[in-house]
Amino acid sequence: MRALGFCLAALTVQAQTVFVHVNVFDGMRMLRNQTVALQDGVITKVARPTSGAVIEGKGKTLMPALIDSAAAVSSDWIQVVYDDGFAWGKRNPPVRFEALHDEVERVHKEHKRALVEVGSLRESIEALNAGADGLLRIFAGAQSDAGFVKLAAKRKVFVVPMLAVLEGAVSKSGKPRMEGALEALRQLRDAHVPLLVGGPDLVGEMKLLVRDVKMSPLEALQAATSLPARVFGIKPHGWMLVDGDPMVAVGVLRKALAVN
Repeated sequence: MRALGFCLAALTVQAQTVFVHVNVFDGMRMLRNQTVALQDGVITKVARPTSGAVIEGKGKTLMPALIDSAAAVSSDWIQVVYDDGFAWGKRNPPVRFEALHDEVERVHKEHKRALVEVGSLRESIEALNAGADGLLRIFAGAQSDAGFVKLAAKRKVFVVPMLAVLEGAVSKSGKPRMEGALEALRQLRDAHVPLLVGGPDLVGEMKLLVRDVKMSPLEALQAATSLPARVFGIKPHGWMLVDGDPMVAVGVLRKALAVN
């Protein structure tokens, strides 16, 4: 699992640094006008500055570093590819459903969980029927299927849409379709199926989820921090200070002053 990385810029953070008048997003909610201490990478609330460097945080947000859920292959998770490429205008070697089922079963026997990469609606449904614990990429296509959404909710899986990847493929070739993907994601959101942020451009992904899937900025922030941390069992792993308020526009996350 990797976190979004930035180079330090415009700010030097010491071993203990106190931020005053700063907004703090704790992974679930936004706390306004806080005084907090950053001690060896851990954020703690304090009543008033007592020692260390003091930084004015008005107009800035201190929050957990973003998590890329598309890079979830770890000791507890195995990524399985089940995508023949047809929905993307490609031709990958096909994988039989029986082979997928056997692979997911093998992963479970090893007390691990399977994150299955799919490309089409059919493959998505078959991956769920094979016992996938999560789906990597929303399917390409012109239509959704209420049965897929009901099955995903019943199986209690999560989906890492990688919507920015799909949009990029559409803009380059026009071959894959997005209408079905967007409708499915809205239905998944309404069915409370967790949607996690992942891909090469995490902030871009969050912007698309807000714009096209109608997630709130708060939901998008949770999908990139606390939700994947809970799903993948990730302990606190870093923080970032941004110039602006991501609850107003998630795009301000590109304005990182510092990340650890």
